[in-house]
Amino acid sequence: MGTLSASDLMLFIQIPHRFMHALMHRSHGPSDPALNRTDVRTLVTLEEAGPASMNKLGRRVGMAKGSFTQVIDKLVRMELVSRKESPDDRRVIMVSITGKGKEKKRQLDKALVVYLQKRLEKLTDLEQEELLGALKTIERISKKLDRN
Repeated sequence: MGTLSASDLMLFIQIPHRFMHALMHRSHGPSDPALNRTDVRTLVTLEEAGPASMNKLGRRVGMAKGSFTQVIDKLVRMELVSRKESPDDRRVIMVSITGKGKEKKRQLDKALVVYLQKRLEKLTDLEQEELLGALKTIERISKKLDRN
């Protein structure tokens, strides 16, 4: 295979962005008015990756430490996450999702499934199959790139 051009490489960013915009453009999708996108990303990250230090979790979510402390404070008040000192190093604060946080994420996931079903019903069965095939290909390639 030949070398990809700069415009080809830009498609790696543009196409997923356009797809998400088309999928979610009429609204921000299902949500909880008490939670913003960063709050939800934090719950998703904790559920997928497990407990993490404040620093590591903040980096995964893409937030600076000072701003991220406010996010965690809010989620602790809502009892969606817990925060405690690391047993190995008391200077390190570990954050975990709580049972209530897992239930909130399940509720958001269910609402998202209903929302996506409604948005994707505009597509024919063939288009839905093609889209699913394309997403599976992207997932397979992503895993390959992660290994390298």
